[in-house]
Amino acid sequence: MKLTYDEKYNIAYLYLNNEMNNGSKIELNSVPVSDDVVVDLLPNGNIFGIELLNANSQIKDFKFIFNNSNKGTTKEFEFA
Repeated sequence: MKLTYDEKYNIAYLYLNNEMNNGSKIELNSVPVSDDVVVDLLPNGNIFGIELLNANSQIKDFKFIFNNSNKGTTKEFEFA
């Protein structure tokens, strides 16, 4: 998983799939789920990523919380 943010265009992108950079172009089906959220699907229907338009208003005071239930551990990371 990878989160990127483009400050110039105020767009964040959450990559959920590791099929992204093998040098070939991937055909994605972009599905708008709201005015500010687009989900990109791979041809097999799996989610490739989620695009957040107007990102700074959507991820203000946002933090990631990773919970590993197998190990019983939790880590928090704030979005800078």
